[in-house]
Amino acid sequence: MKVVSVVVPIYRNASTLEELYFQLVEVFDQLNDTLLELLFIDDGSDDASLELIQNLSIRDARVCFLSFDQNYGQVAAIIAGLRHCSGDAAIVMSADLQDPPEMVLEMIRSWEGGSVITICNRKSRNDRFVDIFFSAIFYGTMKLIYPLIPKGGFDFFLLDRSALLVFNSIDKGGRFIQGDVVKLKLPIEFLPYERLPRKVGKSQWTFKRKLLYAFDAFFYEDRVICLFVMFVFLFGFILMSGCNFVIDYPIFMTLIIIICSVYCRFRNILKKNKEHFYYRIERHS
Repeated sequence: MKVVSVVVPIYRNASTLEELYFQLVEVFDQLNDTLLELLFIDDGSDDASLELIQNLSIRDARVCFLSFDQNYGQVAAIIAGLRHCSGDAAIVMSADLQDPPEMVLEMIRSWEGGSVITICNRKSRNDRFVDIFFSAIFYGTMKLIYPLIPKGGFDFFLLDRSALLVFNSIDKGGRFIQGDVVKLKLPIEFLPYERLPRKVGKSQWTFKRKLLYAFDAFFYEDRVICLFVMFVFLFGFILMSGCNFVIDYPIFMTLIIIICSVYCRFRNILKKNKEHFYYRIERHS
């Protein structure tokens, strides 16, 4: 029997947890030869989320969970879940009931048909205009760096165990998950879907979190950092030249290269040192 792990990051999702559980159980009841591992990652929730997850794990042996001692963010929760899941494939989905459960079935069928990576990309979304606007700007920019990222991005995807091993071997700080997935150099199948409107609660994905995530995503690639720093220094070079400063061009370019190299190295070390806290956690099953 094959096992599919459904990895769900949790932060203040007490109002939707049980409904999500029942939806997923109903989906897997339709699959005769595929077992469910439902892995919740509680990201330091301060509501009843962890208690509800604990109760579900007692009632159903297919449910297990990880718990963080504080809130580290959705990216940390997803990475921890993908490192700890044990299935032959892993599906990442949100807990807000906006990802249609029938798409889980479609992804599993795609995987059984030979797909290594299956991405459910949003063809439309029922969000506020301002969210749609900034999302279009962000993903339009990301598509210049990662051409395979679909318009509108994605958060709902499946990785075969072979893709999961490659994904988990990435040793970088400040991970940009979507970029990592499309850069695995493995076949990808896209399944467009319409993201459902939020029925319960409100999004914890605040403007501040989005801004920090966008900053990390934009500067995730070292080559982008280098280009940005070079642009700033070249602009400064032109400005100073216009002000009649005497500048040695070879020394100036050498300085740019040194600063880019040191910054990229320092940033990666800093992010990795921060993220080692994410994995000081205990698996409950």
